[in-house]
Amino acid sequence: MKFKNRTQKKLGHSYGGNSPRGSISNTKKVTYVETKMIDVSKVHFPEDEHLKKNIMRKYENPTDDSPRWKEYKKRYGIYVKLYGETLDGQDGLNCFGFPHINLGEVDKKISDSVENETPPTMSFEQMVEINSPTMITPNGQELHWGHGLTNDFIEKVQKESPSIIDKPIPIDMRWIENSHVFPLTDKLGFTDELWNEPELMEEYMCWCVRIRFDLNGVSSLTIDCPVDTYTNVLLEPDTIILN
Repeated sequence: MKFKNRTQKKLGHSYGGNSPRGSISNTKKVTYVETKMIDVSKVHFPEDEHLKKNIMRKYENPTDDSPRWKEYKKRYGIYVKLYGETLDGQDGLNCFGFPHINLGEVDKKISDSVENETPPTMSFEQMVEINSPTMITPNGQELHWGHGLTNDFIEKVQKESPSIIDKPIPIDMRWIENSHVFPLTDKLGFTDELWNEPELMEEYMCWCVRIRFDLNGVSSLTIDCPVDTYTNVLLEPDTIILN
């Protein structure tokens, strides 16, 4: 089911039936209302703190001097400075300059869930389940689909606050994103040759629902949950299919 206009407005994205794939998100047009340059070092990013404390999973991204990262900076930096919008998706290429892949349509019950913010909570067990899905990379390694919590942090929470597993976890925000593309590096087998074959790359990308929530006094935690898992665990919990 295609996204409705009311959903697009709610999420602030431009979704459609022929959605591109292989990007950070599915945003094609971005309107910037603030053009003043700011010092990024003064901006607080909760995720950075969570990574340092081994709360959220870490990934190895392309190096700063790699062709992929240089292309990303051009599309998200230079092009924005010149034209006021990102180049991602507008020329049929993703944020690294490789071909987009058609993500297809997102089921209406998923878009409705995101728009209506339902269910408003998840159980601790459900949180653990949506945090768990992985893919097998081209060279045989196991990789999560995107943002998520470390097993060490989950075990620490259970040990320090055993009663937390019986308490519902409020979901603060949720939105639809493409699965994380930055970690899909050569080291894991995602070569330029593979990136240039959209049909082959389909196996390693999917729509995800990114969920933001607080847990045990730690705020702004995020998990990227593939839409199939999101449906099975949160929308149809009586028919859970474990990955």
